[in-house]
Amino acid sequence: MDHLRELRNRLLFCFAFLFSSFLVCFYFSDIIAKILINPLFQITENDGKRMIFTSLPEIFTSNLKISLFTSFLCSFPLFIMQFFFLYLQLCIKKKKSSFLQFLFLSQFYLH
Repeated sequence: MDHLRELRNRLLFCFAFLFSSFLVCFYFSDIIAKILINPLFQITENDGKRMIFTSLPEIFTSNLKISLFTSFLCSFPLFIMQFFFLYLQLCIKKKKSSFLQFLFLSQFYLH
């Protein structure tokens, strides 16, 4: 039962981090949207560079989607790390050394 408690604690930590990163990303969603849209404006070379929203809720939902995607992107390495640490606690010591080598080498793949 101890491993279930550990799993619960790690999942709660991950969701708390996801929620807090979502709040931060939502606060900066206008800046993030400008960063994401800027390459499109550079390609079109348009002088009247602005986005058009057809309804009022569309602005809010666009900011929600941008901040949710960005928060998932920012918190995904933490999710992977928590999963690996949980696995390390549950596996035996023989597998632990090979798994640590795999974890170290997988960091080069992500970059």
